[in-house]
Amino acid sequence: MFVVGTAGHVDHGKTALIRALTGIDPDRLPEEKARGMTTDLGFAYFEGPGGECVGVVDVPGHERFLRNMAAGAWGLDLALLVVAADDGWMAQSRTHARILASLSAPDVLLAINKIDSVGPERAEEVARDAAEKAAALLGFRPDARFVSARTGEGVPELKGAILERLFPDRRRLSGKPYLFVDRVFTLTGAGTVAAGTLRGGPLSVKDELVLWPAGEKVRVRSLQTYKAGTELARPVSRTALALPKPRSELRRGDLLAGSGMEVLSGREFLCLLEPLPGETELCPRDEKGRPLLRPGLEAELVLGSARRDAVVSPYRTPGWLRVVSSEPLACPPGQPFALLRRGGTELLARGRVMAEGATDIRARRTLDAVLPGVPALAAGLGSARGSAAGGEPGADAGRRIPGEEDGAVPVRRALEILSRGWTLFEPGADLPSAPATPRNLRALTGQEGRFYFSAESFDRFRVRLLETAGKPGGAVRAELESASGADTGACSALLGALKAEKALERSGPRWIVPGPGPKLGKEEARLEALLIRADAEGVEPGRNVPGQDGRTLKALCALGRALALDTGVFWHLSVYERLSEAVLSGRTAGERFSVGQAKDRTGLSRKYILPLLNRMEDEDLVKREGDVRVVLPKGARD
Repeated sequence: MFVVGTAGHVDHGKTALIRALTGIDPDRLPEEKARGMTTDLGFAYFEGPGGECVGVVDVPGHERFLRNMAAGAWGLDLALLVVAADDGWMAQSRTHARILASLSAPDVLLAINKIDSVGPERAEEVARDAAEKAAALLGFRPDARFVSARTGEGVPELKGAILERLFPDRRRLSGKPYLFVDRVFTLTGAGTVAAGTLRGGPLSVKDELVLWPAGEKVRVRSLQTYKAGTELARPVSRTALALPKPRSELRRGDLLAGSGMEVLSGREFLCLLEPLPGETELCPRDEKGRPLLRPGLEAELVLGSARRDAVVSPYRTPGWLRVVSSEPLACPPGQPFALLRRGGTELLARGRVMAEGATDIRARRTLDAVLPGVPALAAGLGSARGSAAGGEPGADAGRRIPGEEDGAVPVRRALEILSRGWTLFEPGADLPSAPATPRNLRALTGQEGRFYFSAESFDRFRVRLLETAGKPGGAVRAELESASGADTGACSALLGALKAEKALERSGPRWIVPGPGPKLGKEEARLEALLIRADAEGVEPGRNVPGQDGRTLKALCALGRALALDTGVFWHLSVYERLSEAVLSGRTAGERFSVGQAKDRTGLSRKYILPLLNRMEDEDLVKREGDVRVVLPKGARD
């Protein structure tokens, strides 16, 4: 199954040509019937070899409806660029060709229509001119076919050319199914129906999808392709899904994607610009030579089938753009987008969406600093991934559909590495420990998987951790996480690396820099001896030691010689280590035990056993589940 779309100047006969090809009138709105002009997307289909259907999307040609044309141009297997033989190549012909190129149409066929109104020489002249001008925008010279939608001349030959282009490929896309919604309606017996072009992978009745940007799970009640009910819809096809949702909760531009598919969702996106077709500069300029994409520019964003108002701001690094949509949107990583002038009459820019997420002023400054390094690092990641997969990374990247390949993923991950300092690659990712330029990354294995750090960020984290752990008494892991700015998993991987270097070591629940410990003062030594004698009973200011000794006890805690339980009782560190070891001895990760079992092992009363278990929980030795505790893996503690 495939989907074909039309493009071209108003009144060049796109809708009439679809009627001649399919026998179906794609104009469905009363306004369109009255005007005799397409204003929104229309849909039709015809049968290919073996009864397989080819979907056809009709788009408006008038410049006032350019936003609708752009929204219909995504996800096509083939585009018919229609040029009237009497008028020839015109303004909207150029604009539509640029949009097709911007949204990565993989193939384009010229349809020279209305040949019944001119002689053969004029038709040939228009075809040559249109092919040359289209080639300058598309990057390849499209073949031309001569037709008359009014008389039917050349229509069978055009249909044959379409089928010839599509069906030798016979590809079947793999991966998660996804669909941008372009129509929402209600149908008696089915309820709410969402329709769009299915990409990525097959979709079955009762499959679970996620509706983005809401992030809600929905289950497919029934499926229809080309007005026929089916249990299985295959990409690429026009597909209608009955969903258990009110019509009011679905709208054009929503993304339906298979569970687990990587999706960018939000209002703010980081985008990578590509030169407009026929241009060399990334950022177009006006007649006075000023950049059109200036900070705070209001424009219209076309992403998938969505059309939204947006504010754009370029980063200092050429080619990178911050786009803030008026409403939340969602798309796969690397999805092509187009920016139109406010009012939707002119194409301003194109590119791909690389990352999502709101960024404050500080974050934007960080991005400005690291964006120049993204292409080099992404190239290393891409070559590493490509070599692992046995293919050439980025081959024909501008002509491929996101979701069919992950060429955008290395760019996004490179950005994460450089801007956040680190990123987690899922276990089993087909990446070596370092990309083509080993200095770019340092790979560390943590409990949650493999963490990749840029060399600069690793050094930065290392300094922060050593400074924090180097204070008297060292630091617990929560302090180290806070000081480093890394999350739990990344910090654990860093600490493991520093421990292997012997730059850090564990002292009970604290991390310290190896070396001779500080010499205790007279009062500190007195209280330490008292703590040792008190054993599990501990000492408590105001109860068995004077209240003023509390300050000295806290100093011992800072030196890593004592710790405070959540009841205000102080233990010597050796007491805590002995009792916590008694609780854990012989137990494996994931093993569950009760408070009573812990009491039996330690001989502690409830007054002391609960504070002990709470402290062990704070140190990630155990976690609480209801009334029981669960032993955590050792790696989670490091």
